[in-house]
Amino acid sequence: RMVGAMANVTKLREEAARLAFLRDLSETMSNLREPGALLTAAERMLAEYLHISRCAYAEVAPNGNDFTLWDWSENLPSIAGTYSLSAFGSRTEDALKSGQTLVIRDVEGELGADGEPFRLLGIRSVIACPLIKQGRLAAMVGVYHHEPRDWNVDEVNLIHQVADRMWAEIERARAETALRQNAEQLQTIFDNAEDDAIILMNADRQILAWNRAAEKICGWSAAEAYGRRSDVLFTQEERAAGEPQRKADIAAREGKILSERWYQRRDGSRFWGSGTMTALRHTDGSVRGYLKLFRDATVKRRELVTLEFLQKLTDAVRDLRDPATIIESALSLLGEHLIVDRCAYCEIEEDGETAHILGNWCPRMMSIVGTYQVSSWGSPMAADLRAGRTFIADDIDLRLQPEDGANLVKEIGIHSVVCAPLMKDGRLAGALAIHNAKVREWNDEEIELVEMVADRLWAEIERARAEKDLVALNEELEARVADRTARLEAAIKESEAFNYSISHDLRAPLRSIVATSRILLEDTVGQIDEESRGLLERQAHNASRLGVLIDELLRLSRLGRVEVHRSSIDMTELVEDFVAEMGRAGMTHGCQFEVEAGMRGKGDARLVRLVYSNLLENACKFSPEGGRIWVGHRRRGEDDVFFVRDEGVGFDMAYAHKLFLPFERLVTEAEFPGTGIGLANVERIVRRHGGHVWAESEPGMGATFFFTLS
Repeated sequence: RMVGAMANVTKLREEAARLAFLRDLSETMSNLREPGALLTAAERMLAEYLHISRCAYAEVAPNGNDFTLWDWSENLPSIAGTYSLSAFGSRTEDALKSGQTLVIRDVEGELGADGEPFRLLGIRSVIACPLIKQGRLAAMVGVYHHEPRDWNVDEVNLIHQVADRMWAEIERARAETALRQNAEQLQTIFDNAEDDAIILMNADRQILAWNRAAEKICGWSAAEAYGRRSDVLFTQEERAAGEPQRKADIAAREGKILSERWYQRRDGSRFWGSGTMTALRHTDGSVRGYLKLFRDATVKRRELVTLEFLQKLTDAVRDLRDPATIIESALSLLGEHLIVDRCAYCEIEEDGETAHILGNWCPRMMSIVGTYQVSSWGSPMAADLRAGRTFIADDIDLRLQPEDGANLVKEIGIHSVVCAPLMKDGRLAGALAIHNAKVREWNDEEIELVEMVADRLWAEIERARAEKDLVALNEELEARVADRTARLEAAIKESEAFNYSISHDLRAPLRSIVATSRILLEDTVGQIDEESRGLLERQAHNASRLGVLIDELLRLSRLGRVEVHRSSIDMTELVEDFVAEMGRAGMTHGCQFEVEAGMRGKGDARLVRLVYSNLLENACKFSPEGGRIWVGHRRRGEDDVFFVRDEGVGFDMAYAHKLFLPFERLVTEAEFPGTGIGLANVERIVRRHGGHVWAESEPGMGATFFFTLS
């Protein structure tokens, strides 16, 4: 059961590590604005996480064959460039174009002659994950290794998740880059009037000149425009509010104004104009007229508004953690932005048929949250969605017949619809739809926006679910650790109670054995032979020694759990005090001590004293009478290494691994009495400090014991 429990904990940790990686990847990508930097960061993080030779991202041209590849590798030369998919063999081409992930353990063994392009690029094993967008292969994410490799299911699934996030984040970065570029382009438009509408007016704003661009944009011919006031370019509401004169006054006062507003054409329609109005002056400084330059920026404004909306959407959902809240927020923002009657998001089971609408925004229509069959939406819609194509219907009656599900669609109030599919691993996994209760002609910008929001919404939902799973796993892991800790603490307490009971119960009979043996020795003087007296003396000695061993074992057990209280220690003073105590107790064996001055350390002074007491007592015990013992320290990197060196019998380094084990002695009891516990206590105290202890020696050449306290 313990092995199974540890295996479960290991699995949980692996899953937690995977989710943490996905979280870090999402955070890293979301903070980058430049697509190239984002791509490099994502490739590097994936390659380092999987410990592979190379990671690459490729975008496929509209012809479905040519693709441009960008790669990252720590040590290998780049293989970035443009390639043909067909050159990599029919198996690779067919799998990727059909949305199947290509998993190759060994190119040489599995692809035969078709593996030559991979071999030329130094690739022996590969996973290539396709990204199908609008029914075609749009991009790929690949991981490569220079040696054969057995890819596991978790690695393949991870690459799928990373591929989806990379696509969404690259699209986001490009959108943001486009937003910045559009802003710069608009500024250039203001500064350069070439190809813009040019209108020259007098001081009363009467039109004196009107170029061809103005004719095309505004609908007035030059002949019709001459003599009219520029008020004709303002909307009726602005004319009523005196806006034409106000803008002229500002231009006269400031010299030049930038103007972005709705303009009115000759036929009454409106367009978004962007340009400047500059005051022209006489030599005396008085205004003699105005020069107005502008262009029809309606499309640009739509794009700008779209990009600003996407940024607003990202900001709104980035910090949300609940998938349901993310869906609700995104749908409401999209619905209000496009001014539609309903927005709905659904996820589709692996059977490709069962669809669960998880949320909808419908202030003016009935809610349709629930479970449906994809086929019930009509065969044209089902066919488009399953093929990865966005279904578009300006008028349901023109796209769906009653036998195609038109009646069901109308029953839920839909007369026009845009429904964007979400394809994952080559199958229909979800959809985002906008509905209108009346016929509506959807433009390209609206359709593209729905598709972009669908991808971004899916990525944010997956991110939130991953974070939720990570929190749950962490909580479960913490609970398991707490449970294991509680049981371990209970076991330790039980062990302590048992050790105390055993030691207490053993001491009494041992004392009795020692006392009885000594009484017999005293009372039988001259009555028993020498052999019997020797047996009694050995019995008393061994009983006393066993008592000492019990006390040492209890001390060793307690040292493994004692709490360490660190403070600054004057190591020189501590050693000198103990050496003085040894001298008073006659334990120095006549040895001479040389203690380095100025040694300082940081640890538990009481426990460090025990370390030195064991090492110094051993040094005296194993040294010849009058031998020299050195106590000092040296630096090793950022650590202080303390040592005790003697001129004793030394030991063979082949047995050094036994030095710090309980009861392991490299000498006999007859040669050097002892319990075999002292160095085990030293090792345990040093380990409790987070340090390390070791020894160096040669037989007959003395020994040096080193230790650190961190």
